[in-house]
Amino acid sequence: MRIYIIGAGAMGSLYGGLLARSGCDVTFVDGWRAHMDAVAAKGLRLSGITGDLTIALPAIYAAEGEGAIAGAGDGDIAIILIDANATAFAAGLAQRLLKPGGYALTLQNGIGNIEALEAELGPGRVIGGLSYHSAAMIAPGHAIHTHRGPTWLGELDGVASARLVTLAEMLGTAGFKPQIVPDILGQIWTKFIHNCAINPVSAVSGLRVGEISRVPEADALQTGIIEEALAVVAAKGIQLADHDPMPSSKKFCLA
Repeated sequence: MRIYIIGAGAMGSLYGGLLARSGCDVTFVDGWRAHMDAVAAKGLRLSGITGDLTIALPAIYAAEGEGAIAGAGDGDIAIILIDANATAFAAGLAQRLLKPGGYALTLQNGIGNIEALEAELGPGRVIGGLSYHSAAMIAPGHAIHTHRGPTWLGELDGVASARLVTLAEMLGTAGFKPQIVPDILGQIWTKFIHNCAINPVSAVSGLRVGEISRVPEADALQTGIIEEALAVVAAKGIQLADHDPMPSSKKFCLA
């Protein structure tokens, strides 16, 4: 089974590296030339809570606006971990790299990624996912695994399909604690609500997560953000995994 990691930064390096270590046929595709060159020449160094590993795997440079990557058309799975602003570009890459029966798995943060992938690949060729692992880049060719958590997976129609079960088994062997859920969109939107509530407030104020509620103005801003996000959820008819995200958004960051 051939896997392309589209977006091989910190998280893509983590998932692709550990999948390759477990025996999967993995190729990196990314627009950071120095990183791709380093991996191709010396392998990926992955350090942190998983240990200190060097993993050999192919790496292809492909950047938006610099011409199309040659389409191999031999991929079974494209795991999308690119920035959400470049999802449409990643979808085009996936279309060229995947077999006709291949599919994409998005483990990106944010919303709209599934829709962008389906627009290019077509219905039934996208699996939704979320990662609660974290990683960071140390240098080109070197990522660090900083936190271990579950990986949520789900078909968009809620069915525990054979390909979904196979995917979960593969990720489990690599150490990612996969959990299949019947409503992956609810999980994605729940994480989105938490991120909306915490990340921008911390970014503009410099406050840590636990400090926001101690500053009345920041606390009020956070409440307003959550209320607005929940209004969007209600308008779209989304069923959140966390039915009352207000208290948890104020206490925890799930980014």
